[in-house]
Amino acid sequence: KKYATLSYGIIIHPIDSQNYNKDIIRFALRNFPLVLIDNVLTGINATIVTSDNFSAGYNATSYLLNRGKKNIAIICQPFKNNFTLTQRLNGYLKAISETNSLSPLVLDTLTNYDENANKKLSSFFQEYPSIDSIIALNYETGIKAISFLQSSQYLPNSDDVVIFDEEFADINN
Repeated sequence: KKYATLSYGIIIHPIDSQNYNKDIIRFALRNFPLVLIDNVLTGINATIVTSDNFSAGYNATSYLLNRGKKNIAIICQPFKNNFTLTQRLNGYLKAISETNSLSPLVLDTLTNYDENANKKLSSFFQEYPSIDSIIALNYETGIKAISFLQSSQYLPNSDDVVIFDEEFADINN
């Protein structure tokens, strides 16, 4: 409260669209300037600064389609309350739908600190053995996917894997 009286606004990086405290609601009701980074807060009127995640999902999928990939799988955390993941998924779904012949393949049950990640990934690849490329929609699932792929040899070509978020910028160095 004290800090709000000394500032011109607050920048918030929400973890999802549903988790926020009463102070944020109080600020919003008083029309205090709020800027949200990379996510929305449902019911809060605020400026949002985010990447074009829809286009990112669409472009990543188009890249793989242009490389001749036909069975592109999405691997991610549950979409509930996550604006960024939902937008990336919607871009993927749009690109897949434009082919008029491919079906979306989505594994959205991986969670942070998921002890069963390899089991879930193995079951997914067994259910869809024709997967020829994957898109991991965030850092956490990207780590899980890379670890699984390295141990299983399902996708030996690293060009067949797209991982979102900058934490992977130096993974092959």
